[in-house]
Amino acid sequence: MHVRQVRFLLGGALAALLLSTLPASAQMSAKRYGESKFEITPQASYFFSTDIAFSKADLNIKDGAGYGLTLGIKVQRDLQVELFWVGTTLSTELLEYKGPGLPQNKIDEFDVGVNYFMLGATQMLKGRNIKPFGTFAVGAAWMSPGQSKQANVTLEDEVRFAVGFGAGVKIFFTENVGLRLHGRLLMPLVFTGGGFYFGTGGAGFGVSSGIPALQGDLSAGLIIGLGD
Repeated sequence: MHVRQVRFLLGGALAALLLSTLPASAQMSAKRYGESKFEITPQASYFFSTDIAFSKADLNIKDGAGYGLTLGIKVQRDLQVELFWVGTTLSTELLEYKGPGLPQNKIDEFDVGVNYFMLGATQMLKGRNIKPFGTFAVGAAWMSPGQSKQANVTLEDEVRFAVGFGAGVKIFFTENVGLRLHGRLLMPLVFTGGGFYFGTGGAGFGVSSGIPALQGDLSAGLIIGLGD
């Protein structure tokens, strides 16, 4: 076999090999990121809250670390129904209010367990592997105060209706694995029941119902996609 024939055969084999890889290359370029039927996202959060003002005291709620889990169910290409839970335990201080600019004495302190269980919709903007999104949800807020340091104070759990909205971005490393970053506002927070008493003379005051506060979380989570 002549050298020219060998070169011709090798060239033909190389061309056939290149042609055989074209469909695979086209498939790679047509990857559809973030379009799994289900998404499971465990997340860690920085949780924050506004304070609550009473007539004779302020409830100072400190920020803290949170955690949560989000389940996304694909409805359309860039639209999901989401179920999520986010929770934390926050330290609180009850401070006596004497007037504007006057020093506040600490009356009591206790922890409050905060849990939100929400159902909503998430709309993503079109993008290949980076997808900004907005979300709105409704559900329930469960507030669980810990033990008061005042012997004559009883604090009760409360479950209240809540709404939430937020925005963020999903960054996909593969079709089914990515990073979710978001900021979210959750409201209202309602404390009811119980009473706070202070002073040697037994002076006291009650806590009225329907006192809202604004809470929220800044979260990062690992997206795990399941199903086509």
